[in-house]
Amino acid sequence: MRLLALAFVAALCSSASAQAPCAAGSAAGYACDGVDLMAHIGLADFTAPGSGAPSAGNDIWGWTHAASGREFALVGLTNGTAFVEVTDPAAPIYLGKLPTATSNSSWRDIKTIGDYAYVVSEAGSHGIQVFDLTRDATD
Repeated sequence: MRLLALAFVAALCSSASAQAPCAAGSAAGYACDGVDLMAHIGLADFTAPGSGAPSAGNDIWGWTHAASGREFALVGLTNGTAFVEVTDPAAPIYLGKLPTATSNSSWRDIKTIGDYAYVVSEAGSHGIQVFDLTRDATD
């Protein structure tokens, strides 16, 4: 997931672009240390109905679906948590967003235990959001 983390750190700064090798400490203008940039997604792409585009992002966590081996990045944003399939790191797929429980915040933290994502924020009265990562989008 370290390789993917670099890709999504870059994602929080600009729009989508192609792969770039890490050379002389830089991949497509982003600092790197032996990790190539595979792809990145711009903040405007993390928009969901009713929540608009986030103004910033701050956290990335990974999860692998045990049965299928598919890999996902969970991206902390000012207005929620985005879910991106990164099984093919050169072609990430934005799947959707879990909106914030209360108000926008510049800090959101995500961790996984088993098949659940736990999301916390400094936003007042936010509490903990628990998301079943095995949930089918049709549920």
